[in-house]
Amino acid sequence: MEFAAFRRLSRDDIMRMLDVEGFEHVEAARRAGHGAMCVTGHFGTWELTGAWVAANGVPMSYLVGEQTNARVDDVMNNLRRTQGIGIITRTSALKKVLLALRANETVALLADQDARKGGVVVDFLGRPASTVRGPALFAIRARCPIIPLSVHREGTRLRLTFEAPMWPDPSLDEEESVLQLTRYYTDALSRCIRRYPDQYFWPHRRWKSTAALEAAAPSPPA
Repeated sequence: MEFAAFRRLSRDDIMRMLDVEGFEHVEAARRAGHGAMCVTGHFGTWELTGAWVAANGVPMSYLVGEQTNARVDDVMNNLRRTQGIGIITRTSALKKVLLALRANETVALLADQDARKGGVVVDFLGRPASTVRGPALFAIRARCPIIPLSVHREGTRLRLTFEAPMWPDPSLDEEESVLQLTRYYTDALSRCIRRYPDQYFWPHRRWKSTAALEAAAPSPPA
């Protein structure tokens, strides 16, 4: 409902709704001239992140998937645009995400989908999960940090938290760096969900691609 109300929310409304911590991590990344890759999942009122960041004068774009229903897709993206959020679709992601980061902007996306065979396998809520490589690869190629974030409800208030950044380690090869960065933001999301499980909403089969790995794993000793 808060997302649906985007057209009616003023900058002052957004500022009043959210208590924010850790935004200095985004500001520090921008002072370094690299922008930031912000990552979360289908947790809490994540849509308000871009509205708050844009209200504070920092350009933010969402990397979004396309909805099956084109009219719904237009409605959702137009609501985001009313709050000053830029839209990057997956079909144009490679070029536009890197352009945004190299222009010292921030890009945010949800990274809790099953990535199938092309993903990197890391633990998510204690189970191996195929996870998208995109956030880590963008960070490596733009030489910018990954900043996990979350928006959760505390009574009648909402708290937006930007966690400490992880920068790509130039001493690692690309595959090792992808694994390290992906594990970092996935662990951050797992912690949020364990703390506020009622605020996580993702009904798809998150572990579909890795179910066979679990089935083949040896049983722990009795």
